[in-house]
Amino acid sequence: MQRSRRLTRRRLQWLTGLSLALAAACGDSKPQPRTEEVEAAPDEAAEAPREAEPLDDRLALLYDPSMVGPAYEVELADTTAILVQVLQTGGHDPLKRAKMELAQDPRGTAALRRFVDRFFDEPGGADYLRNAADALALSTDPAAAEVLWRLLEHPTDSLRLLAMRGLLVHPQP
Repeated sequence: MQRSRRLTRRRLQWLTGLSLALAAACGDSKPQPRTEEVEAAPDEAAEAPREAEPLDDRLALLYDPSMVGPAYEVELADTTAILVQVLQTGGHDPLKRAKMELAQDPRGTAALRRFVDRFFDEPGGADYLRNAADALALSTDPAAAEVLWRLLEHPTDSLRLLAMRGLLVHPQP
């Protein structure tokens, strides 16, 4: 009985200390004005509007407009657009998965055709087109062969080689 009271008392002391430390750490960094100061302060609404400031200096980095990235402007109901975007920005595993899913999707070939048309004349688009050629080579859609034939016209040798390998999968009479 004595031991359980001692443990309970220690736990209570520990929890009280922890709550005081959390309150001190998470408390407002600026002191609140007293009520007399608030009443005596001039009307700030009459002054020129100021830019909104974060309540705490520690949060200022979160509200910094230079830290905001570009908007994600892809429709989320249809995953084909997301998979095509992964061909541009994806890492190894997401890229591999996107190629497989685009090859299995009946709308994937049409989306890959638009993707190839978009990056065909771009100087830095050969890497993106390699990803599209890989996805087209995995596709069972006969329309994928037409896009691969178009990739044979690209000036990059490695891309033309990938298109030829893809055409081995899609032989035409």
